[in-house]
Amino acid sequence: FNCFGDGTLQTNSLNMRTEYLQAHMEAICQFMCTCTSDLYHPDVALEACEFWLTFASLGDEACTPDMIAQVAQLLPTLIPILLRGMVYLPEQQEELKFR
Repeated sequence: FNCFGDGTLQTNSLNMRTEYLQAHMEAICQFMCTCTSDLYHPDVALEACEFWLTFASLGDEACTPDMIAQVAQLLPTLIPILLRGMVYLPEQQEELKFR
């Protein structure tokens, strides 16, 4: 996987051939977590976020319990990274203040 090359590679692989990724899921998740937190390359971080969105959208036939467990272990690290990277329009910021 190369975050700086074809950014769609990891997402396409995750969508189509998860059986090839399962044995490497821990390393892939760690790598994508690192890419998600890349402050110096926003395009890389955005592509990594696409990976997480794709993973969250996988059906039961593509996503094994082991894959879910790998991601679940990263959630305490991943959630703050994702929240830090969120960008809101001024109108959305105002709406969030009132909630």
